[in-house]
This record gives sequence, structure tokens and C-alpha cells, in this order.
Amino acid sequence: MNEPRVDIGWLGQAVAEHVLKLSLFPSLGLHSTQAAALLPPLMQVCFENIQSPVSARLIRAEVLHRHISRWLLNSQQLSPILDISDPALPLAALPVSVFQKLVLYIGLGMLSHSLRQSISREEVGLLRQVLGVSAMDFSLRCEVQDIKSVPVDFTRLPEQATQIGSAVLANIFERSSDAVGKRGLLRLPAQLDAAPIQSDHQSFALAISALNFIDPEWLSSFPSIH
Repeated sequence: MNEPRVDIGWLGQAVAEHVLKLSLFPSLGLHSTQAAALLPPLMQVCFENIQSPVSARLIRAEVLHRHISRWLLNSQQLSPILDISDPALPLAALPVSVFQKLVLYIGLGMLSHSLRQSISREEVGLLRQVLGVSAMDFSLRCEVQDIKSVPVDFTRLPEQATQIGSAVLANIFERSSDAVGKRGLLRLPAQLDAAPIQSDHQSFALAISALNFIDPEWLSSFPSIH
């Protein structure tokens, strides 16, 4: 019987480094709550130590990441990522700093209607200082249809947006391939509330809109989005 042909032409593309890191080293983006829930005690200590840039330089973080990732690949039964056709892959493969920004922007997109209805021009300026100019601008421009009403908690807006954004991304990853989805979920908190959105299509559209706002060039390397 002939084995199905796997297209690995993407290995020559610029995005290959990020996809291979996601595939081979899932510990690089592992959320701290996932580490606490999944890793054995000694491995948890190692993981916590390599989160500090200073400690990471002293204890050869790449060696520990290799060890932790090997354990995750086996314990979570993570099959390798062999192609880049999964629409969720551009989200899951983002560098850590951009992934964290994406989570925030998605949450702000979900809160956009409530924010526009409830803040004054002066408050917009204050929120730009708290959230950043780009994040606030995205929230004010974003239009999301088919969502539940989400009231804004101004006492903890960044945390609220991050929680909502994480839930929306989890909704996307849970519906993607195992190879991509399981790795994407490892980058999110272990415990999440249900996403306040009723349409899978709208979840994905919001995530792609936020990613295009953050990095317009990133998606050009992924044929599944075109």
C-alpha cells in the first residue's frame, strides 16, 4: 500500500523555524498553569527556573527545554506537524511575545462594542496608556458580529481581555487538527471559561483580524489562509 504523500516544501520557507519549534519544542510556549497541571514536580521546578532570562543563561535552558518537550511529546501523544495546511497553525506557531499580544487583542475585540458604548474621549486616552496605543486602536475599530453581550470590567480590563481572548483561541484550537490543536491549547491557561461567542467562523475571523493588525506579513507564509 502506498503511503499518503506529505508535502514538506514549506521546510524551505521562512516560517519553517517557527513551525518546527512548535512541533518539536512545545515547552517553549507552555503556559505556566499547564506546566503546573501536567509536569512532574521536579520538571516543574526546572520549567520555572528557565522562565527567568538570567536563570536560563546559567542553566542551559535549551537542554531543559529539549528534555521537557520530549516528555510532553510522549505524555500528551503529540503527533508531528507535517504540513502547514491547518488554518489554526498561523495562530499556534506565533512567537511567544506575539502570541501573548494576540490573546489580548482578541479579548479587546470581543469587548469592543461595550468599550465604544461606555467610555468617553478622555478615557480613551487613559486606556491607551494602560493597554498601549495599538491595542486600544484595534479595539475601537474592531467589529464583531454574533456575540453575546460582554460587559467591561474596567478594574481589571487587561486581565479580562486576556481571559476572553484565551477562551476564543481555545475554541479555535479545539476544532483544529490534533497536531496543531493540542499544541495550541498548551499555550493557554489550563482552566478557561466558555468563549462568549456563538459562531466558530466569527471566532476564527476575529483571531485573523487581530493577527493581521499586529503583523500583516505573518499570514503570507501560510497557504491555508489564502
